[in-house]
Amino acid sequence: MNPGVLLGLLVVALCGAGPADPAAALTGDFNQDQRLDQQDLALLRAALGSADPLCDLNGDGRVDLEDFFRWADLLQPRSIPPAYYALTTTRQTTTVRLTGYTITIHHTNPFGISSLRLIGQPVDFVHPTLPLGDWEWFWFSDPIQNQAKVKLLEQAWPAPEVARSDTGVVLRFRRKDVLRRGVEVEVAYHLDARRPEFTAEYTIHNHSEQFLLSPYMMVGFPGFANQQWVEEVSTAEKARRPTPPYADFLAEAQARNLTDYLLLRQDWNPLTQPPEVLQGSVSLQAADRIYTLTTTLAAASGLRGAYIAHTNKPRYLTSHLYAFLNSIGEGQSQRIAVHYVLSRSN
Repeated sequence: MNPGVLLGLLVVALCGAGPADPAAALTGDFNQDQRLDQQDLALLRAALGSADPLCDLNGDGRVDLEDFFRWADLLQPRSIPPAYYALTTTRQTTTVRLTGYTITIHHTNPFGISSLRLIGQPVDFVHPTLPLGDWEWFWFSDPIQNQAKVKLLEQAWPAPEVARSDTGVVLRFRRKDVLRRGVEVEVAYHLDARRPEFTAEYTIHNHSEQFLLSPYMMVGFPGFANQQWVEEVSTAEKARRPTPPYADFLAEAQARNLTDYLLLRQDWNPLTQPPEVLQGSVSLQAADRIYTLTTTLAAASGLRGAYIAHTNKPRYLTSHLYAFLNSIGEGQSQRIAVHYVLSRSN
């Protein structure tokens, strides 16, 4: 085929190609902008007849039509395996097996994620008796009680409402008339069936015909991690490992014999920082691999301040978001979303 005709066909194909698969772009993305487009085609055309190793896609020492054909093949979208998930519910738990990971949510005391693992992960991210992705405390100022307060972690929640889609499943838990008639709290776990990540969304609905004054919530970020396997905790600013000679945070906590002590803290200012600045993670070491659970504040409406903290105790490691909200009027809602990503490395 004449090179000019081939180049013309490639231009036509590119007009509707859109962003290329980033994995494919590693090969044919000559300007490294994470796209296969006409700019890459122009670079390839300019290299025609040369020995430019960047454009020599078949490694034969020259740039010719074979390299154009190889580059054109990269425009074809790679097949993506279909999203998969299977859901099982009992009176106390809901388990979802998805592409790459498995998650179990406990409906009753303690409420939250009672198991979370990547496929093949030998140890669980979750503390044996305390959950991740939990909602521990919720309170607001009350003119009669001074402070209305409930530990939602210790409450029984109704079975979830389930919403299915081609790309995942949403498990939505609701509790009505919390602390005051007309106040409803909700936790929705948006589980992605295509990749090992999900979002926990916490919402307060006020239909009490009164203001909820200065509400506060304490939620998992990620929650109660499996302390004896945690080899590092971090915020977006710092990382912290067990203090030598201790091999893990459990041994360190027991040796120090303190009720609790702060490992790391990161403060967030909603006036000057976007939500995603607030980020934390816990990393487990098992079978010569590192398994990391990273959490990011994905959305926050009505927050007047927040911070995250990793705190070590003799029996468990707690990593939570402490959120202070603006007062919520009648018929209004406030929402916080925390995004979770699971990963492994050698």
